[in-house]
Amino acid sequence: SDVCSSDLYLEYVITAVKGTKTAEQMAQDAESASDFAGFALPGATFTLNVASKVTQSDIDQAKTAIAPIRAKTLKELEGQELPPDRLEEAKRLVGNLFDVLESTIDTGRIDLGMSVLLDPNTLTFATGAHVGDSAKLDSLIKDLTEQVIKEEPGFADVIKLDAEEHQGVRFHVLGLPTAGMAGQLPNLPRLVGDTLDVVIGIGPEAVYLAAGRNAVATLKKAIDQSKAQAGQQVPPVRMVVAATPIA
Repeated sequence: SDVCSSDLYLEYVITAVKGTKTAEQMAQDAESASDFAGFALPGATFTLNVASKVTQSDIDQAKTAIAPIRAKTLKELEGQELPPDRLEEAKRLVGNLFDVLESTIDTGRIDLGMSVLLDPNTLTFATGAHVGDSAKLDSLIKDLTEQVIKEEPGFADVIKLDAEEHQGVRFHVLGLPTAGMAGQLPNLPRLVGDTLDVVIGIGPEAVYLAAGRNAVATLKKAIDQSKAQAGQQVPPVRMVVAATPIA
């Protein structure tokens, strides 16, 4: 028999006791569907897909836990002795960020897909996730960009808002020259090229992020695959790791 194998499988089985919260959650997840299944890109070193429904009690608990964090964050801003106009702007941005988080929790869905592509000359990361208020998130990104450019005008040359649109998803692109990072990350130029591209995509009820070599093309491919497979039934959690490229 062949004693050497290139594959390793781990199977983990949970059986819930009838009537428990775990049983309720597993019954919901048995009907899970994902809008990001296409992020399991062929040849990827690591892929992850999570699709789960959240019970109302878990939604309530999460929002209860977030409320004091929001209050503490705003209080800490007030203690930084910022000028009144900057303080109000910072509080508005933080409030919008928590609003997006809470709106996502209120949807009762966890849905995301992710891929990492790795070889000796390539590193690319791409992910997509369901979000509650993508319009507010888009506005938040643009407001933050405006603030960054005000403080560091040079960033206007490397940040392109609404750089392009694909399948109803608007891309904001940040291109950072890797030459200045070579001292701390000597392998980075070889893995991603002369420029580290970071792409944020905003679509209807979705946010996307990609970085690395061919980031835009990789993200477009994942979006196209996900659109073609939209709503397909998937396990609540599916993760695949290829150890050879990592080694």
